Amino acid sequence: MATRTRASKAKSPVIETMNGRLADLIDLHWQIKQAHWNVTGPNFIAVHELFDEQATLVRQMADTVAERSRALQEPAEGTIRRAVARTTIDEFPAGLIAWDAAIAALLERYEQQSAQYKDAAEEADEAGDPATNDMYVEMIRTIDQAAYFLRSHLK
Repeated sequence: MATRTRASKAKSPVIETMNGRLADLIDLHWQIKQAHWNVTGPNFIAVHELFDEQATLVRQMADTVAERSRALQEPAEGTIRRAVARTTIDEFPAGLIAWDAAIAALLERYEQQSAQYKDAAEEADEAGDPATNDMYVEMIRTIDQAAYFLRSHLK
């Protein structure tokens, strides 16, 4: 087993949180794809395409988080099994789902993630890691915008 340096031990809580956020993003990506594949209703094509765009965005966010972990010389724990063990978001409903129910379910998950990223940004700031804090702040903007796009379909 590799020995950690003093610097990496100091970042351990930030890295642990980062891998938790990575797990959530991996889970969220596949939940969005589940919605994309199984959404039904009169708004099908618009919602189907929106979900595909958002899945791509979330996958890119996961890559950013994983690469930040590696930039800090720590492993990125991004396998499906590790994501399942770590995820903090609720399971997406199985089977076919009406467009408005799918949007509401994903909106709830985005709101959960926004709160998680706000906590993570604060933790990174308190740990003296401005680059990780900045990454999280940008992700909060992205998550909140994605939630806004979903919310707009429901009003």
